[in-house]
Amino acid sequence: MTIRFLSNFALGCFVGALSALIVAWIIDETVSAAYQKNWIYLFSALITLAAASLALMGTLSVISNQNKVSKDQKDASLRAAKATLPLALSELVRACNAGIKYADKDASFFKSRENREDYERDTAISTEVLATIQSCIEYSDGRSGKWLSVVVQYY
Repeated sequence: MTIRFLSNFALGCFVGALSALIVAWIIDETVSAAYQKNWIYLFSALITLAAASLALMGTLSVISNQNKVSKDQKDASLRAAKATLPLALSELVRACNAGIKYADKDASFFKSRENREDYERDTAISTEVLATIQSCIEYSDGRSGKWLSVVVQYY
């Protein structure tokens, strides 16, 4: 992350106070006398502002880094899900074709336990396939996720 100069309030206050003191010191000698009298207090305030600025810049840097790591993980998950999506869709097509084959059967066909077990086995979809499709829906763009949702919804 590139931290821009004056990117936070504390650093701005620090630079502004330092600049104002230097300009006032150069223009007016009475400010110089006040500065010499209270220099330790002014120095402490400037150091405090500098420390607050560094702490805030560090926090912003950590937040930016966490966002980048999260985005990278999301992108990696999407790439992995896209890589396995053809296998998942082919299994979904296989189950749909089996369902079409069994759609021609009448109700008496399903009264037999063996036939019901065959139907359930042939039209079953594994949890890995559903997890792959779910992760594709979750991490994809809106349009792709919508179409995958429609496909799964009608299954």
